[in-house]
Amino acid sequence: MNRKSVKKMTAVILSVMMLSAFGGCRGDNETDSASFAGGGVSAAAGDGQENVNDELQKITGSWSDGSGSFSYSFRQDGTGEYDVSGKKMKFTYKLNDNRLRILYKGNKTETVLGYGFRGDLLIIKDSFGNETVYERK
Repeated sequence: MNRKSVKKMTAVILSVMMLSAFGGCRGDNETDSASFAGGGVSAAAGDGQENVNDELQKITGSWSDGSGSFSYSFRQDGTGEYDVSGKKMKFTYKLNDNRLRILYKGNKTETVLGYGFRGDLLIIKDSFGNETVYERK
C-alpha cells in the first residue's frame, strides 16, 4: 500500500468510529427525575390514562423560548408545529415514558426528547442533556 492509500483508509476508519460514537447519542437516555418529575407517561392497558390526559392538557398550546427564535405549538390531537426563526415544521407527537416523541413531516425517524414542567414553564431536554426553557405564549 502506498502512503496515499493508507491516509484514505485511516480517514475512512476514523469516520466510521465517529459515526458509531454519535449513534449512541440517540435521545433514549434517562432524564433527571428531579427536574422532570412531571414528564409524560404512557397509557398501558387503561392504566394511567388520567396521567396521559393531564400531560396532554399541560403541553397543549403554544410555547416560545426566551429569545423568540424557537417555538412549539402542541395540539390536543397529537399534531403540532415547530417554528425556528420563521421556518415552520409540522409534526405528530406522543408523550410516553417521560419522553416527548416527535415525528417531523417528511422524516422517517422520530426525535426523542426529555420533557417536564417547572411551574408554568415547559423544559425540553435534548439527547445531549441540554435544556431549553419555553414559556407559554
